[in-house]
Amino acid sequence: MATGLNQQLWASADILRGKMDASEYKNYLLGLIFYKYLSDAQLREVYEQENGKTDTFPERSTQYAGFMEWYEEDKDDLIENIQPKQGYFIQPDQLFYSYRIKADNYEFNL
Repeated sequence: MATGLNQQLWASADILRGKMDASEYKNYLLGLIFYKYLSDAQLREVYEQENGKTDTFPERSTQYAGFMEWYEEDKDDLIENIQPKQGYFIQPDQLFYSYRIKADNYEFNL
């Protein structure tokens, strides 16, 4: 997993190298990595609350589907369960995985 992350970071850095100095793009990449971590942690927390503690998690799409199901059934209950534990709550359309879906479908615009 660390090797895959390293390769992704290096590929991202290669893309940005021609457009800005390394001291600038590191801020963007570190921010994105942290935001992805927060989004993934929220999806994992929802999954564990529904399925119990585990060391193995299903694909992100399965976690996201469970998150959306709970959100659509009772978003207030979901927020009340997640926010105190995590210290934050990211709305579904602002999760990193949501942006990934939009990018995969060519629907993501800055």
